[in-house]
Amino acid sequence: MFSAVDVRSVAHYAVTYGRNHSPLGRNLLFCTNRYKCSLIYLGLILVELMVLLLRVFNCSIDSSLQQADFLRECVMVRDGLFTLPNWFLVSDTDAIIDCLCCD
Repeated sequence: MFSAVDVRSVAHYAVTYGRNHSPLGRNLLFCTNRYKCSLIYLGLILVELMVLLLRVFNCSIDSSLQQADFLRECVMVRDGLFTLPNWFLVSDTDAIIDCLCCD
């Protein structure tokens, strides 16, 4: 495991000296020169963007996991491993499974 000092040292080297040797570093340098902003400001924008993307990504994962859990439970009802009240027909479960799988 790396310590905070190790990570800070590598990040400092990458930003100060090594940025011209990687595609990411060259792109960051290009953006700071073109838009006349500091690397810190650009970094803050990138962090904000990453946080936003993580929120969107996590929401889509949560939704997919909920859908998968519901599908699993419906299949278990269909296969007789789970039971529902008598008024709920197996054909209803099949219709739900078809609907979930066709989205």
